[in-house]
Amino acid sequence: MSRFAAIATVAVLMMLFANFMFAVVDTSSKWLLGAGYVAIQLAFFRYAIQFVITSGVLAGLRGRGLADARPLLPVLGLRASLLVVSTI
Repeated sequence: MSRFAAIATVAVLMMLFANFMFAVVDTSSKWLLGAGYVAIQLAFFRYAIQFVITSGVLAGLRGRGLADARPLLPVLGLRASLLVVSTI
C-alpha cells in the first residue's frame, strides 16, 4: 500500500469515527433530557468537559508554548461567544 493510500485510509476511518461520536453525543443528550436534566445544563457540561480535555491535550503537546496563543485570544473569545449564543 502506498503512503498516499495509507493516509487516505486513516482519513476515512477518522471521519467515520467523528460521525459516530457526533451521533453518540446527540443520542446521549436526548437520553439525558428525557431523564430530566435541563438543556442549558447539558450544553454547559458538554463544552466544559471539552474545554478541560482539549486544554490537557494541548498542554501535553505544547507545554509552555501555549503562552504563544496570546495574539489569538480575541478570535478565541469570539468563537467561545458564538458557541454560547448558538447553544441558547
